Amino acid sequence: MDPILEIRDLCVGYQNKPLLSHVNLSIHRGEIICLIGPNGAGKSTLLKTISKHLKALSGVVLLEQQDLFSMNAKKRAKRMAVMLTDRNKPELMTCKDVVALGRYPHTNSLGHLTKEDERQILLAMQRVAGQALMDRDFNQISDGQRQRVLLARAICQQPDVMILDEPTSFLDIHYKVELLNILREMAREGMTIILSLHEIEMVHKIADKIVCCDPASSFVQVYKQQQMDQLFIENIFGLEQQGYNRYYGSVELQKPTGLPRALIVGGCGTGIDWYRYFQRKGVAFDAGLLFSNDLELPVAKALATQVVVADAFVEVSKEQKDQMRALADSASMVLDCGCQHGPFDQINQEILQKAKECGKWIDTKTLLEKGFFLLE
Repeated sequence: MDPILEIRDLCVGYQNKPLLSHVNLSIHRGEIICLIGPNGAGKSTLLKTISKHLKALSGVVLLEQQDLFSMNAKKRAKRMAVMLTDRNKPELMTCKDVVALGRYPHTNSLGHLTKEDERQILLAMQRVAGQALMDRDFNQISDGQRQRVLLARAICQQPDVMILDEPTSFLDIHYKVELLNILREMAREGMTIILSLHEIEMVHKIADKIVCCDPASSFVQVYKQQQMDQLFIENIFGLEQQGYNRYYGSVELQKPTGLPRALIVGGCGTGIDWYRYFQRKGVAFDAGLLFSNDLELPVAKALATQVVVADAFVEVSKEQKDQMRALADSASMVLDCGCQHGPFDQINQEILQKAKECGKWIDTKTLLEKGFFLLE
């Protein structure tokens, strides 16, 4: 199948100074392409150039073999809708008026709306759950509501290609998920979507291809989901080692420094909130024993000074048991997160029992009640 959009040797930038060079990309109908990269890497510049809001320094963009840059505005608007972050705020317009602007390429020379135009406006607003906003002043609604109205305007345009620059900005988690579901539905219906996102966890959920704008060079690189490993993301965004987990799409803050003052005994997710609690308090800690398939292991590795890890479904080794005993002996506190321990991790039950006997044991409720003076 031939690509709907081809970017050939595109160079983008400002005042004849290249920001990204030799951009080559083939995009097929129904694909969702996500641009990622840190601030200033050129994501918005690339999107604005593809949509002809900026003049390309060199190269071409072909829409079904037609030069997109040579098309007149109305013809281009019939094929491509654009939603950018640096948008204007039109005065004295209702939300319906703003959405109706998306029908401009389809109206006659007088710009009169037909019944079909009215139907498309209503359908677009329904798709973004914006019916209640129809008669509201566009400048009297929240940023998140404006974002949904602008998306409705782009949908109303009925394009083949939609370009969106950070469309999840200002949206709460409910509408972020809803927006991405809408985009996924439209892609299944055949629309091609190119967007930039800052939320890497969202990128993993929606993208067919990922275009990385690397600030260390003037090139972009195209990846599939399976190629976006942890080290790559950490290098691109300058994250600390182990700070990012590609399976969860989560990023942890910097781990506490200094000598560990507590041993956290969790498992099955019970320790996650407590690793982060200690991190917020700036108190270094150790963690274990966790199995290699435990869902909380990535967070423990990111935040704990040491983590004792055993292979799943096998007997814990003597060395690992001795390591747990040594960590418990050196800790001022052993925190019991309430996980039920089975036959494979009896060492955890042993550690908790000995901690009770020597007065080091504490549960999460008591920790919250008495605070960290217990470690002083």
